[in-house]
Amino acid sequence: YQRRVHGGGISNKNLFRAMENKSQSEFQFKWVKADDPDFEHVVQLRTEIFHSEQGIDKSLMVDDDDQDGFHVVMFEKQQSVGSGRLVKIDGDWRIGRVCIVKSLRGKGYGKLLMEECHRFALEQGIKNIKIESQRPQQKFYEKLGYEAYGDVFVKVGIEHIKMEISL
Repeated sequence: YQRRVHGGGISNKNLFRAMENKSQSEFQFKWVKADDPDFEHVVQLRTEIFHSEQGIDKSLMVDDDDQDGFHVVMFEKQQSVGSGRLVKIDGDWRIGRVCIVKSLRGKGYGKLLMEECHRFALEQGIKNIKIESQRPQQKFYEKLGYEAYGDVFVKVGIEHIKMEISL
């Protein structure tokens, strides 16, 4: 499944506020399964962001849940710039492994990626989503409508908080 998004064609003007000077930009989302050749983009992005930047063990870049998950790759000008995963774990639909290349953070790309995840989830009939947010990203998810619950916990050496949203 592929979907193209043109910078000037999205009705949510706030989403592109930080991208106003990039009106010619074209974004493309591609949803893949783990056996798709484009899944390699997902692995490369995870390795760059989670392993190289955050020091998470490289062996954790791919896990058993990847086989069952739906993976989105965000492309800009045919370059992969972000990815995320939607997967059912223990009866709950979860978005995770969300990452945007460092040079594009804080510019609306993460919001665009998450809105694509929400759109795809709704298309599949999924209305409730849970995430395990790294604590530094908690406010980002709150702005998208997620609510925190439970206690802070440490996963792969990084503080996380559970969050959920009803779409």
